[in-house]
Amino acid sequence: MEDRRVTRTRLILEEALLYLLESKTIEEITILNITEQANVNRSTFYAHYQDKDTFLERMIGDNLTMLTESLRPEIGKLVLLPNKADAADPLLVALFQYLMEHEKFFRLMFKHSLPEFNRKLHDIIRESMYQRIISLDMEQRLLVQMDILLDYTVLALIGIIRHWFSNNMVYSSFFMALQLSRIADLGINKSMGVTE
Repeated sequence: MEDRRVTRTRLILEEALLYLLESKTIEEITILNITEQANVNRSTFYAHYQDKDTFLERMIGDNLTMLTESLRPEIGKLVLLPNKADAADPLLVALFQYLMEHEKFFRLMFKHSLPEFNRKLHDIIRESMYQRIISLDMEQRLLVQMDILLDYTVLALIGIIRHWFSNNMVYSSFFMALQLSRIADLGINKSMGVTE
């Protein structure tokens, strides 16, 4: 268990970095910038992190680990629309709720398109979708090749999330989860109103 003071210092440093990312690129930000913004000594920074890259990796890793933990309980749950027209997929609800609650972090990660963040987020969502297929014992009933289904789902979902943030999250997290649940359940053609 991490000491409360250590946790508090890490959070202060993370907030400082996020503040700086509002107006600078990650390359422009120095450790001195971070420590001055956080109002801590450089020695305090180095007591926790080797360098800026290590700090950034840890921040991304910690945030995405918490995302993974919030999704895990919902992986095996699936609500189909014919049974409940206004019910959103619990996994998508958990995903969008977490994104909304950590809006600043995700907005800035998407804004700066950091490779480490992009790769890890892709892997987390892909693994969650894969685990859902496995947990629901759907492997033998797939109508589309598994890797293509996962790629389509993950890339579409990340694209929608990125767009949601770039448009200042004009829709609520539940509304987003509900709309994507409908697309998933109905398919693109039925979602457009094509009935035949």
